[in-house]
Amino acid sequence: MLSVLIVDDEFLQRQMVKNSIDWNSIGLNIVNEAEDGLQAIEMTQLYLPDIVIMDINIPFIDGINVSKRIKLISPKTEILILSAYGEFVYAKEALGFGASCFILKPLDPGELYRELLHSKDKIIRKETWNNKLKDLKKENDQKEKGNFLLERLAGFPIISKDIRELEKKYNISFEDKLCLLDIKICQDDCFFENESIIIKIIEEWFKHFEFINIGKDLIIIIFSNYKDNSDCNGSFLLKINLLIEKLNQEVCSRTLCFGGISSIHQGVSQLHLSYVEARNALLHAKQKKQIIQIYEPNRLLTLLENIDYNPVQILHNLRTKQYHLVIEQMHDCFLSIRNQGMIINIGYHIAMSYLIVFTVFFSEAGIEIPNSIANIEKSFYQRIDDDQFIIMENELIMILNNTISVLEERAISSTKRKAEAARIYIDNNYSRYDLSLDLIADDIGVNPSYLSSIFKNIIGITISRYIMELRMKIAFEQLSQNHSMTIKSVSDMVGYNDEYYFSKSFKGYFGISPSKLLENQFDQKN
Repeated sequence: MLSVLIVDDEFLQRQMVKNSIDWNSIGLNIVNEAEDGLQAIEMTQLYLPDIVIMDINIPFIDGINVSKRIKLISPKTEILILSAYGEFVYAKEALGFGASCFILKPLDPGELYRELLHSKDKIIRKETWNNKLKDLKKENDQKEKGNFLLERLAGFPIISKDIRELEKKYNISFEDKLCLLDIKICQDDCFFENESIIIKIIEEWFKHFEFINIGKDLIIIIFSNYKDNSDCNGSFLLKINLLIEKLNQEVCSRTLCFGGISSIHQGVSQLHLSYVEARNALLHAKQKKQIIQIYEPNRLLTLLENIDYNPVQILHNLRTKQYHLVIEQMHDCFLSIRNQGMIINIGYHIAMSYLIVFTVFFSEAGIEIPNSIANIEKSFYQRIDDDQFIIMENELIMILNNTISVLEERAISSTKRKAEAARIYIDNNYSRYDLSLDLIADDIGVNPSYLSSIFKNIIGITISRYIMELRMKIAFEQLSQNHSMTIKSVSDMVGYNDEYYFSKSFKGYFGISPSKLLENQFDQKN
């Protein structure tokens, strides 16, 4: 129920307000009454009422100043002002300081009932909208955090100068010790079920972790408890080993899956290295038919340093639509691996690195991650024992080409939507004298020159021509169907504040003046 506070210095008036409405039936509850402005402010601080019904003339602090104070204390509160006829101008002033409406005395219960319902509806709509905004913000914040972590996995440096602000925003301590667990669940039909079990087990051991899905890989970044200084390297490593044992018993022994876990690193700037280590350990786990394996140093990291892979440059080329450069870079990268006779694991790591950069780009561009990502990631994983670099490269190119097609189609759709939005705006606002290209563009949120260009391309005529034709057709209909209308009233109706200019435009379009049209219709009628 919404709460109501009644403010009036007259007892009988307060009783009249209370008795004029069946409060429960409309979902309202009177929380208290105040006799003057001071009490009204105190009770607002105490109850934060949804609705205040207040007389304009109350002792100590008048209704206008109380309205100001209430809005400072509780901006969401709707204020209904009661005023006598002689206080009409005074009450109108209160509307400028936060009051929702004023109701003239003597009180009309029907009017009060309608205003209460209106205020209630307004409050509910505001709350619904605010909740949607909160949900959207939460979803957007989580998406931003996911993108931030993906960029670190891909090897992007942290370029923000305000590290502390990012830490607060993402709830991550950038210098905290961490390790990365990469689990591949090979059975598609139980992926999400096992994902849920794995996360629940990790929650039992660690307070702070993040997880990301890349295809059918579950990437879990585990942070040491940075709020607890006693959580040193040794205890963190011990808990990691106990976690692995638990996962092996509860999940991996029952489901076809493999996993790898990195060594402990200091800070999120080391996430790319952690990811490479965990992924390498995962590949060894598969080869040795083990379940979850801890990373053991080998030649992999040294070999990766010899590959010309620059995630920042790749993402820049994707953002700037230089897709041919991305394809050339991929080709040179895989060609270098083949020519140097490197181990097949290198190809897999590079292919997965490109896949992560593509995923970052998809997220930035607002493209839903395609199902093909999971299938191709699975294909990469199946090829780690074979010399099939060309197939990996071609599959990455296929993903990129599909993405280009989606972006091009979306650009066309977006253009059509903007042109259609402009047309709808004109249809709904043709009667405005100030209707112009700038006004329409400002409402839609695009550049006027750009809007002018796309409107002509999509709709087929210029915006000014469309406005003029729409106004003329509506004016003709009104003059033809409603013989009592004057030329001036029709002119005003279709957005012309100059009757002479309207008549001139009308004649130029139809070949007959509006006065002559009315005259002909009058003659035909008689």
